[in-house]
Amino acid sequence: IVINNTIDERTQDGVCYHEIFHIRHHKGFNTQFFAVNTTSFLSDGNETEANKFMLAMLKEEYGWSKQEDVLDFLDFFKLPHELASLF
Repeated sequence: IVINNTIDERTQDGVCYHEIFHIRHHKGFNTQFFAVNTTSFLSDGNETEANKFMLAMLKEEYGWSKQEDVLDFLDFFKLPHELASLF
């Protein structure tokens, strides 16, 4: 896994969890194909699964509770608000 070191450290954590899920569950997943052929974080089932895993791991690691605002959580990790539908 190669992660851009110019992004925020919390965002790097999210990227790492997302990619770990792909490695473990989506053998042969072609990220280049996905990048060229889609425009949304939620447009592919594999991406949705990896994003759900990423959010669950970030919630656990950072102690997020259901009482906190979802958009504040996404902003904290500099993640797109369109991921709110996965909570």
